[in-house]
Amino acid sequence: MYNLAKGDDNPVDAAWLVDLDSSSLMMSSGYTSNGGFDASQYEWYACIETNQTVYSEPYISFTSEVPVISLACPVYSDDEEPVLLGIAGVDVKLDKVAEVMLHHTIGKTGFSVLISGTGVVAYAPTQEMILKNMSELDVNPESIEAVLSQTPQSMKVKFGSGSEYGHFANVGTTGYMVLSVMPLGEYYQSTVLCLALLTLLMAVACVFIYL
Repeated sequence: MYNLAKGDDNPVDAAWLVDLDSSSLMMSSGYTSNGGFDASQYEWYACIETNQTVYSEPYISFTSEVPVISLACPVYSDDEEPVLLGIAGVDVKLDKVAEVMLHHTIGKTGFSVLISGTGVVAYAPTQEMILKNMSELDVNPESIEAVLSQTPQSMKVKFGSGSEYGHFANVGTTGYMVLSVMPLGEYYQSTVLCLALLTLLMAVACVFIYL
């Protein structure tokens, strides 16, 4: 766990293990609970029911006090009939997620937004939006509904200063969605250029016909 989380450039804030039998939590930071740790109160506990990796809502880590997303999965014994031993997880720093997404631009001036299944913004180009729910921001209701219903679609969106063209896409089965945004002027620029070229070609064709 220590090797997984060490290093300033590492995207992992902490790695941790939960022993369900002893109700104990062990973290790569050195923190260890002496029993009494109730894992069932955390949303990532659902990984036991789904039997697959669960991605938590963005939150502030109680140990490092930085924004993170927890990824958790159940751990079983390697017996012929596997026995549930506990839960293993990592806390991924949101600022490292931001560093990756900043390099993924949409067109010339477009941008991406990473949103949890309940509408909490995990990444946006504007820092003030991060960790806020879409309902708290200047966002059109249709965009909020697209995220809550987990429905991939394209539409005109209002995400901050003005109306733009956006596309919502699921991030696998994580419950997160990526909103790719492009200003309407830039989105329609290629269409306008095509229409202008077509008009020019028709005009030239008409000239040749009447000559």
